[in-house]
Order: sequence, then structure tokens, then C-alpha cells
Amino acid sequence: MTHRFSAPLSKSPLLFAVAMSVLIGAWPSVAQDIRPGETSPLTTIGAVRELGADKADTLGLPVKLKGVVTFVNSKGTDFKFNDATGGVGVSLPKGTPCPEEGDEVEVIGHTNQLTVQDHRYPHIVGEEVRILGKTAFPTPAATSVAAIGAFKHYDQWVSVEGVVTMWTIKEPKLSLMITGPDTWAVVHVRGFKETDLPRKLHGAKVRITGVNMGISHTAADAIMAPTPAQLEILEHGVENIFEATESTVSKILAKEEPLAARRRIRGVVTMRADETTLYIRDGEDALCADLMFGWMKSTTPGIIYADAGPLPVIKPGDVVELVGSILQPRKESRRNAYALHSCHVRVIGHDLAPQSAITTLKEISTGAHTFDLVEFKARLVHKDQSPPDRGTWRTSMTLESNGITMPLIAELPVHDAFQSLHPNDEIEVRGVVDKATSYSPRRIRVGSAGDVVSLGLARSVREERLWWWTGSIALVVLVLGAWISTLMRSLRLQRQNDAALRELNATLESRVQERTQQLEASQQHLERALDQEKQLGDLKTRFVTMVSHEFRTPLGITMSAVELMRHYDDRLPADQRRELCEDIYGATKNMAALMEQMLVLGRVEAGKLGCRPAPLDVATLVGKLTDECLSATSRKCPIITNCEGTLTGALGDESLLRHILGNLLTNAVKYSPAASPVEFSAHRDEAWVEFRVVDHGIGIPEADQARLFEAFYRGSNVGELPGTGLGLVIVKRCVDLHDGTIALQSRVHHGTTFTVRLPLFGAPGAAAPLPRPAE
Repeated sequence: MTHRFSAPLSKSPLLFAVAMSVLIGAWPSVAQDIRPGETSPLTTIGAVRELGADKADTLGLPVKLKGVVTFVNSKGTDFKFNDATGGVGVSLPKGTPCPEEGDEVEVIGHTNQLTVQDHRYPHIVGEEVRILGKTAFPTPAATSVAAIGAFKHYDQWVSVEGVVTMWTIKEPKLSLMITGPDTWAVVHVRGFKETDLPRKLHGAKVRITGVNMGISHTAADAIMAPTPAQLEILEHGVENIFEATESTVSKILAKEEPLAARRRIRGVVTMRADETTLYIRDGEDALCADLMFGWMKSTTPGIIYADAGPLPVIKPGDVVELVGSILQPRKESRRNAYALHSCHVRVIGHDLAPQSAITTLKEISTGAHTFDLVEFKARLVHKDQSPPDRGTWRTSMTLESNGITMPLIAELPVHDAFQSLHPNDEIEVRGVVDKATSYSPRRIRVGSAGDVVSLGLARSVREERLWWWTGSIALVVLVLGAWISTLMRSLRLQRQNDAALRELNATLESRVQERTQQLEASQQHLERALDQEKQLGDLKTRFVTMVSHEFRTPLGITMSAVELMRHYDDRLPADQRRELCEDIYGATKNMAALMEQMLVLGRVEAGKLGCRPAPLDVATLVGKLTDECLSATSRKCPIITNCEGTLTGALGDESLLRHILGNLLTNAVKYSPAASPVEFSAHRDEAWVEFRVVDHGIGIPEADQARLFEAFYRGSNVGELPGTGLGLVIVKRCVDLHDGTIALQSRVHHGTTFTVRLPLFGAPGAAAPLPRPAE
């Protein structure tokens, strides 16, 4: 007797029209698959699968298929069925009766696609289902655990062999985890009662026949068998998990045991890195085991293994017994980091705390001590912490010793557990060595914050810094001596010129009646020379005053710190040594900045610093200078930037612009109170760019403004604020080299505005418009 289930007839014409319109629109791209005039439905499941998911969904071709039902979902809305060419899934309209497993059916409908775990498969939307009677299930295609776990035979009737590692039963379904040579998969068998459960299931070799599929779109399920008849016991296992065949850590590491077999070993726990990762040692050998996780939780509190009981509390020093699988995972799999997989564990005793092997990074890098507990010293290069994941913070470090670098990781429930560690510290590490895989390099893993201890600044770093500081000080002294020598030679030359001028003046006085005009010209020249000599004398006085003030303090700090480190380095605490090093570094940095200003001024005065225009983006330069000033001044004052007009395509000397704008920004922050905003703007005016730096600081007295661009001259109201009096001299010289103009407006206690105009979009030498007045 034939039963017939069909969708409402009113829908059939509409579905047919949609299918035909899609076929006509897609004709150019599928001409090779659909012959002209072909309207017959597909009649084999193999033809549907050959379409692929994309074409099955896009074309919506009609089908008329016969096969045997191999699976029906619990809601009765979907089923799988097979013919001699393969298998496919069918979705039924709401309210349409569903056939039973083992029914031979004829399905009329059209093709579609189904997405499972980011994979897409051809699918059938059923419109009419006819039951033709009962029949036997088809002959299954033999496959592997890896293939069904990857859904390579989705919707197909297959059989697979594997070893049972864990099971649970929730009537009427028995769920098993089975392993093959390289991975595991989950299979389900319907129709089981607890009273029918086979004995000696753990470690048993079984064959499962069923449909390769996923129970949900996110589950890791691989096979659904419709009845207990599809579960075959090929080799019995053991009644008690811990009655599995005994082996040793050395045999596991030497790969002397067969793949997929379950083996029992003993060892002492050295570390439990996380919920599923356990490190043990057996004599001289050590391994890392992957503990069975709780995907099959029992209804009994505390039980996560339906076949093994509660997961015990495990700590270093415990003597444990492990039963796990021997696998050879694919190279790209994370499971390569383990030597024993899907392990059950129990504690059978306790030993002394495990002793770590004293070693070095170089020895570890050669492959020694894999999975073992080690202790060594190294320099901390880098430290980083990731946000918490499942309640733990992941800290990553990079270690270095004798040119060998290696990563270290720690996953702890405490935030910033290693806050006392700093880059370039020498640290003492106690942890286990992970195996190098294609997924992760060889690395060290620690289990607590106390496993990494700082021993202070690394000796190599201390020696390197000491040499650098000594060399910097010597360089500063040499440059300073050379500059003073140059000034003295210039003074002697000026004096010789003055003597010649005085002799000429005496000659001209004797001929005053004859050559009055020549005498007046010579007298004016003499007056200028005398004025220059006076200025040079003033310059010398201000230079000596500045040098004695600006160099005495940092040199005193440096000599004092070096003296203490020379005599008491081995008795000074690490914190005090670090503080002395920072004092020397700060003093040297200040002297280097002063010398940089002197060298720049010397190059300008000697005519060696010219304007070398090159393409630049003014807005980008403004942003860089703002960030550099904020960093150099420890963000003492906020800097508000504003760029107006099209500032790309400018042509200027970026080095000169940095001297100009960098000095003006630094002065604005230096002479402003903390948190007082500094305004920094760039505005294009045809071929010119106008830069403005506005502060609200102490201002410049009007009497000092005329002399601000003289070397070593400083405002009378700067008080104890440090400075050399060279910055604005350099600014003025660099503006002149750029054929630009600079102007200032200032009021005491109200602030200062510097306006610089530069021809960055026109030929240098064009007449500069007068700067706009500051607001």
C-alpha cells in the first residue's frame, strides 16, 4: 500500500514558476550543466550532490528521488535518506507527516542548501513524500574517525571503527566518544536502555554504522545510528577504566604503543597548568597529558565522567594514575602539544615536592627537558598581559640568555600578578617546558606568580649603560672644549683686527683736513667693531655663566652616582642602583640636549646649515610635533592643534621646521603652569603657511622682547626655570634660512603668542606679508 504526503497544491505552481525564472536568469552561467530544453527533474541523490551547495541553492532544480530513510529528527520535520548514489537531507513543510526510519520513500521537491558549522551542503525542500514500504538499510561506506569528525560524508550512510574513550546514556540515546589514530569524534546510538548497555565498554574497539551529521549547527556530533543493531563490539575493553593495559612514560614518548590504544601509566605531578593540562614525571621521563573534559556531565553533582566518577583535586607532588589514548594528530593540530590524550585520572598517593632540573635557555632550546620541570635564569625582554578568558589572565613574556630567546606564558586568576617584574630585569624562573609544534613554538609555562622572581637589573644591561654614560660624558666634554677653543681663536682674531683699525684711525687723524670723508667712514667702522667686541665680551660672560650653571648640577649628579656605584655596587639594593642609574641617565640627557642646541647654533653661524626643501605634509608634521612635545614634557600641558586649509603638497625643510616649531612648543609648555592649554595652529594663506603657538604662561616683559633673539639672553622674569637662551636664536636663524618672518606678542602674566610665516607653497624669496595680529 502506498501512502502519499504532499504540500498544499496552491504552493506548487508558485514554486514551479520561481524555479523556472531562476533557471532562465541563470542560463548563461549554467549552460554547461543544463542542456537546452531540459525540464525533467533530477532522479538520483548523486546528481543532487554533484550540483554543490551554491548551485543547489541558486537553481532550485526540481527533484523526484527514491531511497530508504536513515534518520528522522525528533520533531518530525526533517529526515535523511539514501539511494545507491548517496544521501541527502529533506525538510518538510509544516504539518506534513514524516516517514519513519527504514521506510522506502519517493520524494518530490526542489534543491536548496543547508549550512552546518560553516560548511554548506546540498539539501532538498520536500513538497510531496510517498511511502512505498519497508526495506533494509543500505550498505554503508567505510570511513575514518577524522573524516566523520570533519563532516566529509555529511548526510551519508557510513560505518567507522574506533576505540571508546568515554560514554554516557540518556535514554533512549547512548553517546560515545571514540578515537582513531589521529583524532576523536562523538557518535550517538538510538534505542538504548541502561539495562541493555554492553559490559566492558571502556577501551573497547567498536564499529558504528549511521548517518554522518550534526545534531545541531554548532555541536561536534559526527554519527547518528538509528538502532542498537548499528553498534558492533569488535574487541571488548575493561569493566574498570583503571584496569587498562599498563605502560610507562618512556614507552609513550618512544611511540612504542599502538595508535588509538588506551594505556595506563603512573607518575608524579609537576604542574597542572589549567583544567585539562597535566604535567607528570616518571623517573627521568616526563610528559604532558590532556585530561578528559566535562562534555558529558552526569546529573549527579560533581560527576563529569559518566563512566569514571568525579574529577579529583590534583596538586604538585601527587602520585597519579592516568588512562589515555595514543594519538598522532595532524601537524596543524593543537593536540600535538600533548603526549597522552583524552585521559582519565585518579590520585593514588603523594610524594615529596618535585625537584626542578637546573638548566639554561640554551640547553632547553636544543630540545632537552621537554615536558619536565626546570629552573634557570634569564633576562626579561618583554612582558604583556591579555584580558581575562574564562576567569584567568594570560601573561606573556619574552626571555633572553646568551643570544637565545624563548617565550613564557602564565594563566592565573590574578590581575597583574607579575607587576614587580620590569624589562631588563634578571629573573629566576621555575616552570615546565612545552613541546614545540607547528601551532606553537617551544616555550616555558609557569603555574604561579612565585615561579618567576626578579633578581634586579641584569648585569649585562648595567655594564652596557655604564659604558654608554661614560662615553656620552666624554663626548660632551670634548665637544664643549672644541667649541670654547673656537670662540677663543675668534676673539684673538677680532683683537688683531681692532689693532689694525686703531692704527688706521691714527693715520686718518693726521690727514683729517684732506680726507674727512674717509676718516668718517673709518670712524664708523671702528665704532661698529668696538660694539662687536663689546657684544662678544657680553656673549662670553653669558656663555660662561650659562655653562657654569647648566653643566655644574648634572655633572655633579653624574660624578656622585658613578662614585657610589664604583665603591658600593655590590652592597647597594637593586632599587637604589636603579635610582642611581636613572639619575645619571637624566643628567646626561639634559647635557646632551644642551649640546645639541649649541651644535645647531654653531652650524647656523658657520653657514653649514642650509635650507633643503622637500615635499612634506604640514598637518602630519603638526601632529608628530604635538605628540613628541607631549611625550617629552610628560603631558604637563594639553596642546590644542588646529590645521586650516589644504596643507598637503608643501615644500620645505622638515629639519628646520622641527627646530622652529619644536622650540616654540617646548618654551610654551615650560613657561606655562601645569594643565594650562597651549594652542598650536597652522593656516594656509595662498603661498604662505602661518604657524601660531599661543600660551597662557608668565609672558615676556616688554623691555626684554627686543633682545630675545640674542644668544644666551633670557627674560628677566624666568626665575629658577632652567634654560640656555639658545632656543629662540636657533628659531630666528632657521626662519631666516626659510625666507620667512617671525613675530611675537606678549603680556606679563597673560601669555605669549609667536607667529611664524613661511613660503611653503611658493618660491622662497617672495615678499612676506605682514603677520596677522594675535587674538
